[in-house]
Amino acid sequence: MVAKVRQYELYIGENPELITLLKQPNVNLASGSKPISDTRTIPVKNSVTLITTLQMVAEIVQNREGSLITQTGHLIQVFNTTPDQERYMRVGNTIILRAGYDTDSSLPLIMAAQIVQVNIKKSKDGSRCAKIICGEAYQQREKVRFTTSYDKTLTYGNVINDLLNKFALYGVPTGTIELNPVAEEKQLSVAYAVSGNLVVTLNDILKNTGHRWYLSSGAIYVEPISKTSIESTALYDLLPSAIKNTIELSDSAVNKTVSEQEVRTQGIRVETDLNGSLNENDGINVLQDTTAKDDPNFTTGFASFAGTYKITHLVHRLNFRGRDWSSFITAKD
Repeated sequence: MVAKVRQYELYIGENPELITLLKQPNVNLASGSKPISDTRTIPVKNSVTLITTLQMVAEIVQNREGSLITQTGHLIQVFNTTPDQERYMRVGNTIILRAGYDTDSSLPLIMAAQIVQVNIKKSKDGSRCAKIICGEAYQQREKVRFTTSYDKTLTYGNVINDLLNKFALYGVPTGTIELNPVAEEKQLSVAYAVSGNLVVTLNDILKNTGHRWYLSSGAIYVEPISKTSIESTALYDLLPSAIKNTIELSDSAVNKTVSEQEVRTQGIRVETDLNGSLNENDGINVLQDTTAKDDPNFTTGFASFAGTYKITHLVHRLNFRGRDWSSFITAKD
């Protein structure tokens, strides 16, 4: 078996235009899956630098259960950068990371974000390291303010969609939006006037109507807090042959109140080869590979992990010339 060769493309510069492309699923993890919408184009301008061969270390964290307002940043370190490359590394500039293997027809999108902080370190031996902290939709979350009013005959869903459209005007497209019946049908009843930060306004109305939201690959996703089903998401098949090191099964039971019945949750944690086709709004289908002959000891007892799970936490760890080129998945049933 020929080993796959790691590849990446790191674009840094002024904000690119937005178009819709298709991300190609990684065949090692996704068998028969449909292509997934990709929300960022690659700019071809003098205002952008492209890095592909330097030593690069990154940790990209996607957390579906987190808060957009308090979302933590991603970390990228690039070694032996030149002063010309470093001049593009400015707070507020866009940074796009695509990474995968030479077998990919196009490298999957790992992250599309804005630079929050930059530190350039130069050693006595002349070597340099650029440490970049970035956040998705950072500029829009921090700086976009607006004033508007909504008629009392509008539904909460009308208001939510209008706020998402305003985000799109500032370069943050909508991924998937799923509203509960309250938002879809209930009218405001009184006129609603708003003035202030766009992200705070959207967060408040979603919280009050029982929704969560999160960012994935530069796009906003909205869903009911009560949602646990993965029917509307992309579903990836995971076989033992795609697993690196270990897979861990968790089983917990929680009583929220004395009067409530026990709430039982099962989940898995697993490390696989880097797969940028995955997002935290996707699901994985863990299968027992009864035909696998490469490691029969590992597949023994794998049936206990079999099942369908919703990804709640996803970390891509990349070390271009080191050990890590992996995706770490946490998922719940």
